[in-house]
Amino acid sequence: MEEIMKNTTVFTHILDCHPNLVVFALDNNYNYISFNQLHSNIMKNIWGVEIELNHSMLDYIKIDSDKEKARKNFDRALAGESFSTIEQYGEKNLERAFFKDTYYPLKDKNKQIYGLGVMVEDVTLSHSNKEELSLIIKHLEEQVDKRTQELEKINSDLQEENTKRIESQKELNIVKSQIEKALANEMELNKLKTKFIAMVSHEFRTPLTIIQSATFLLEKSYERSDEEKFFKNLDKISNSIDTMTALMENVLNIGKLEHGEIKVSKKVFDIRNEVKNLVETNKAYSKVVKLRLPEGNVFVDSDKVLCKQIVNNLLSNAIKYSNEKPKIKLSMAADGYNCTITVRDKGIGIAKENINNLTEAFKREDKISSLVQGTGLGLSII
Repeated sequence: MEEIMKNTTVFTHILDCHPNLVVFALDNNYNYISFNQLHSNIMKNIWGVEIELNHSMLDYIKIDSDKEKARKNFDRALAGESFSTIEQYGEKNLERAFFKDTYYPLKDKNKQIYGLGVMVEDVTLSHSNKEELSLIIKHLEEQVDKRTQELEKINSDLQEENTKRIESQKELNIVKSQIEKALANEMELNKLKTKFIAMVSHEFRTPLTIIQSATFLLEKSYERSDEEKFFKNLDKISNSIDTMTALMENVLNIGKLEHGEIKVSKKVFDIRNEVKNLVETNKAYSKVVKLRLPEGNVFVDSDKVLCKQIVNNLLSNAIKYSNEKPKIKLSMAADGYNCTITVRDKGIGIAKENINNLTEAFKREDKISSLVQGTGLGLSII
């Protein structure tokens, strides 16, 4: 043992000559058998102690957790294992530091373990740098994650904004299409109104011409006391006045319709009686219209004036667009809830493609326009 101590002491003196090498050696009981000055300095810095040979190193370690770490490492080396660790030791109020310790067993010439040797390297600075670097990396990663989330939100907002823009553009296109359609309809309406003015002018001119001629003939007939011609011309004047009155009513009604001024005034009345009187009191109808009406009264809850106007327009069209000797049939059918009026004639008819335009103002069949005068207002009003 003395020889071992002597050899260890000599080895320690040699190591003292190396300025950066820290070493120490312990026996099987953890007692110092050798250490160099650098190790002594470190123990004083981190534990505030002066170490001595043949004293247990564990007695100098004041923190139980540090002492337990050291004991486990010593036992591993005494069991024949060589290994390295990086661990922190020292008082917190002194200089707690990180050390890289390399442990190895000490053997005699008979290969028997009599202790352990430890080479120590203070890695506090590099470890602190690593910790600082880790903190920097962690901070950068957090910043990257935060920025990534912000970018994802911005991207999501942009996508949402883009979707809204697309929807707005679609709505704008729809509105634009509606405006263009409305403008086209307005232009078409203006054309039709212009055409209508020309037709109305012609329609008024015809009965006025008849009135003018009939008045002149009436005067001549009166001078000659020709009673038959007198009343015949008087009828022409009366019919022309009726025509002009109907034209004026149509013009006024279409204006009221456009401004929403036509009001429906409902009340219960006998529609059978109204239709019968309308036909029988109108000379033009009574001669050509054949009635098929129910036996008893037919009461309805509706606007009497508008209903008469509807029937009058249907009969007027039936006569106007038939041949010189028209045969018109008006039939009425009634049950507990409904009343149906049907007008049949053998006129020139309406093309199938124009049936959907029946209720549009100023619309007339091309083939009819050239044959029969009219304004194209009747069906749109009713």
